Amino acid sequence: MQIENSQKKWAIYIAIFAIIGFCLFPMPWIANFDPIVTFLVGLSMVIIGTFQFLIFLDKARQMDKLLNNKNVISRWKVDYEIWKEFVNIDATVLKEKIRKVFFFTVVAFLFMMAYSFFEFKNHLHALFFVLFLGVVFAIIFGLIWFEIMYLNQKRQNRDTGEVIIAHNCLTLNDEFHVLSDFGNGLEGIVYYDAERILEFKYSYIGARFRRKNLDVRVPVPATEEAQLQKVLKHFGV
Repeated sequence: MQIENSQKKWAIYIAIFAIIGFCLFPMPWIANFDPIVTFLVGLSMVIIGTFQFLIFLDKARQMDKLLNNKNVISRWKVDYEIWKEFVNIDATVLKEKIRKVFFFTVVAFLFMMAYSFFEFKNHLHALFFVLFLGVVFAIIFGLIWFEIMYLNQKRQNRDTGEVIIAHNCLTLNDEFHVLSDFGNGLEGIVYYDAERILEFKYSYIGARFRRKNLDVRVPVPATEEAQLQKVLKHFGV
């Protein structure tokens, strides 16, 4: 199975985003665009795009090293039966994440709805605000749901897998995770013996500079026990 460097694709997408922002600068002279708004939007796109492009460019470099077997701790392939079993088990975990996200989304929406009717004296204004919140929360949940389901579907469409683990990052097929770099920090590793699944827990800096937790699970075939022990020993588990 040929694994593509997914981070190179993201670097290209982000570069296009920054270029579009740069192309906005002359628009006030070409079309009837507001010069101040256009400049601020374009500048924001260029700054954010350039910053993200440099991050994904470095991630692409690290992923290239993994794919070329440089600085690799362990590497193993997963056959059809083990991969399908892993996907089915992990699908349950992903669906549980969706249920949790839905629960917290509903709770947050109900809280904000109650607050709005208490805060706004005009019930019509409160109603419009609640409708606006409903759309916002629906979009947020929809994006998270799409991301999780897309990941599950992408795994379902594969017949085999490959795991590559380095000291600060890993790949599961073309899924790339930085465990301890770019503000990310490895929080712990858990091995589920019954399911033969190795789970890496790490955190990253999200919106508003708050740390968010994420986990990535990889299957471990019984034939790769020696590779598993190398990983556990390296990370002191």
